[in-house]
Parts: sequence; C-alpha cells; structure tokens
Amino acid sequence: MRTWPGERSLKGELLNDFVCIVEGEIVGRISEQETGPMRGNYKWDAGHSKRIKIKVLPQGGYAPSLLEAVRLVEEHYDRQREAAGLPPVVGVMETK
Repeated sequence: MRTWPGERSLKGELLNDFVCIVEGEIVGRISEQETGPMRGNYKWDAGHSKRIKIKVLPQGGYAPSLLEAVRLVEEHYDRQREAAGLPPVVGVMETK
C-alpha cells in the first residue's frame, strides 16, 4: 500500500512509495527514485519484520520496475521466514 496516500511526486503524479505488508506487519518498502543516477528505478528495502529477528542479506537494492522490486521484497521475506524455521506465507496479497 502507499506509504503516504495522496502525496505527489516532483512531476505532480502520485508518489510511488509503498510499504509491503504481510500478515499485518510491515516487512519492506519500495520507492521510485525520481532523481540522481538511479532515476526511474525502484529502491527496495526488506528485513523490517519485528517478529523475525534473523538477518538475511542483501536487505535491499534497486530494480528496473515496480513489479520486480515487489518480487525481490517477497523473495527476501520468504528467505527470512525459511531461515527462521517458519512456514511460507500462502495466499494472494492485496495491493492498494
């Protein structure tokens, strides 16, 4: 879901900044890079779970598209759960 619903980017469009929520907990964040050398790419950060204390690296990076960044956050969370001995999350996540 959007981190700040209604906030606008430098271009006046809705800000492409999202939190990734699984089972009611924020587990990652994705934001479009509007300026600089990574402009147009999406920065993803994971490892935000307060329930899972296992650190899995890398915890972030850049992706060329929003969907790729979402995939990387999801895969990170799956690896984190696996490292903690937890079962995988099953089901479809809603997006807002």
